[in-house]
Amino acid sequence: NAWRAFSRFRTSWLSREGVFAIVFYAPGLLYLSAWWFEIRHDLWWTALSLTVFALSLITVFSTGMIYACLKTIRQWHTALTPANYILTALMTGALLLLFLQAKITGTAAPFSAVAAMLAAVALMMKLIYYDWIRRDAGATINTATGFTRAQVRLLDAGHTAGTFLTSEFGYQTSPRLRLLLSGAALILGFIVPLALLLWIMNGADTEAASAAAVVSAAVGVLLDRWLFFSEARHVVNLYHGAAKT
Repeated sequence: NAWRAFSRFRTSWLSREGVFAIVFYAPGLLYLSAWWFEIRHDLWWTALSLTVFALSLITVFSTGMIYACLKTIRQWHTALTPANYILTALMTGALLLLFLQAKITGTAAPFSAVAAMLAAVALMMKLIYYDWIRRDAGATINTATGFTRAQVRLLDAGHTAGTFLTSEFGYQTSPRLRLLLSGAALILGFIVPLALLLWIMNGADTEAASAAAVVSAAVGVLLDRWLFFSEARHVVNLYHGAAKT
């Protein structure tokens, strides 16, 4: 059914992600080939670079919008979702580029400032997202049913054990574990790479420090991605006993 997924480009962000990802391959491979064989004419190289960069951002934005467009999951239904996807992608890409540049040329000091700026902005955006999740009241059984003049009570959840809906759309983790993992995600994914970048800017060994930043960011972003899914609460949980989502 892959071709059907691609055919829904006008209405589906999942389809758009797939289409833009496929479209990206041709200029992406051309860019790598031109870089490898050192075929870099000014105007042509600039146009190709901008095309690859734009298609990359559009693809990542489409990925974020797959989740942001879902009104039924309030933790995802926000402009902060695609913003975090884009900034995290830019930060991790900048870290990897910094490492490759240091590996090939032996120095990457001018680019380390750009990578540090991206890491700082990505960290701030992630903190804003975590704060928004904590502050937002979410949906309740009253707002879900539309009855707001009195308190609505759920008399029967319709089941006595867990179901597919409660396991897939209401995965529960302990508050202590969420706090521990979110702290680890922030420290490893953003704070440690930023500290290493500042260290590089002050004369540290660029190759070793940038390699450590890449590894730390990869672990932290993986933890953050797991939290992104585990913290999501589908509105259907209200009809299975949840007080709010």
